[in-house]
Amino acid sequence: MKRISWAEGKNTRNSITVSVCSAPLDISDLVQEALFGKVKTVVLTSATLAVNKSFNYLKSRLGITDNTLELIAESPFDFKSNVLLFIPKEYTNEFKVAKDLVMASKGSVLFLFTSYRALREHYNNMDIPYPKFIQEYGVSKSAILEKFKKSGNGVLFATKSFWEGVDVKGDSLKMVIIHKLPFSNPSDLLYKTRIERMDEATGKRGSHWMGLTLPKMCIDLKQGLGRLIRSKSDYGAMIILDTRLNTARYQQYVLDSLPNTYITQKLENVAAFFKNRI
Repeated sequence: MKRISWAEGKNTRNSITVSVCSAPLDISDLVQEALFGKVKTVVLTSATLAVNKSFNYLKSRLGITDNTLELIAESPFDFKSNVLLFIPKEYTNEFKVAKDLVMASKGSVLFLFTSYRALREHYNNMDIPYPKFIQEYGVSKSAILEKFKKSGNGVLFATKSFWEGVDVKGDSLKMVIIHKLPFSNPSDLLYKTRIERMDEATGKRGSHWMGLTLPKMCIDLKQGLGRLIRSKSDYGAMIILDTRLNTARYQQYVLDSLPNTYITQKLENVAAFFKNRI
């Protein structure tokens, strides 16, 4: 099993911390040894295992080569009736678009970012009559979520750790906004090494795109948007502000990985959706 090791530092107000890290480049050997090679039957189940209506990405990451029984079950939630997916065609001022969206739902928004810089910019430029909450260093995720829930109509600005593990049912969360498609950072050492090794193994530069980069992004995107609908009575709007999705060659691949719901490029349709509900 091949691993990668590195050291990283963190500079805080009172100290400098240096950590030595190590991670496997490929976890398939670990999974085979610890799980698949020891038991007769394994059931893998989750709402986000399939990408583009296929389990190929998951199977390649876990080293599953044997025949398997596969099932992509329909969601018990009525996405077609209760959810609207908005992908703007274009805009000149993303701060105004974001504010208009928040005003359309009357708050109750989880705004997810892939960078702290963008998070701060939107937080500072969001002048709204609803409580604002921001992910901050030193404040626990559970504490922020509890304040957000109790507010009833707050807007929470957050990054990576809030893309999963957030469960807010009811009217406290009626909209999830994705600022940018969550592609992995190309400067991340572990990710960078994995794509280099994948290209080397296939002998084809760029093979990592379909083998790792795109499917991983789709799973992360599904995780983020999945914060919205947590029960059969939930409703709301899923927003992807990244306009690249309108023209990218991978557009249909991404859309086929998301829940089957009505898609619009018109902001007025988002406002009408909530006006008919509120």
